[in-house]
Amino acid sequence: MDTDESWFPVPQSEYESMTWPIKLIRFQLLLLAYPVYLFVGTRGNNHSHFSPQNQLFKPSEKRDIITSTICWSLMVTGLVMLGVQFGLLFVVKYYLMPYLVFVVWLDLVTYLHHTVPELPWYRNDDWFFLKGALSTIDHDYGFINNIHHNIGTHVAHHIFSNMPHYHLKTATEAIKPILGEYYHASTEPIWTLLWRSMRTCHYVADHGSKVYYQADRAH
Repeated sequence: MDTDESWFPVPQSEYESMTWPIKLIRFQLLLLAYPVYLFVGTRGNNHSHFSPQNQLFKPSEKRDIITSTICWSLMVTGLVMLGVQFGLLFVVKYYLMPYLVFVVWLDLVTYLHHTVPELPWYRNDDWFFLKGALSTIDHDYGFINNIHHNIGTHVAHHIFSNMPHYHLKTATEAIKPILGEYYHASTEPIWTLLWRSMRTCHYVADHGSKVYYQADRAH
């Protein structure tokens, strides 16, 4: 609750104080959130992923962030030049639309692996790494599993974040009997699960060290 960087719940009091445009963006247009997150982050100020001053990064990573931002800026410059040369429609057709597909898919996957009513969230006093790592759920994306680096095996990915994707299936089968009830997996169709999560996962209680998503009664 206190240190997670993306798709973390908001307390009920904060949710109730949100204006309707903010609620619309966060809870209805959520699959377009990734570019906004890169520029402004999710907690406080100075969370742009293009700034070496971002507190997410270590001082030793400053040169890497500067390099990344320079390369990103060159890419944008290249897109502007393509627009001048071939027209705006060309850039929209061959870059912007594929990019939007990528953004929607990335947000969908990240959202679904962390946003279901069954998963607990912990405040700092009751949190440690393994408890936080286990607060995720595996999904089956069908034929997309094999072309998206087995990201559906998300529990193993959380526990062993440096593990290559081609070992995740084997690791998942190995940890299931060890974790028992602490292993979460869903066989629910992806779009059904998305609809259920959007309808039921709005906020958590203002107090408590272990909390779960609750639904806005208006929904």
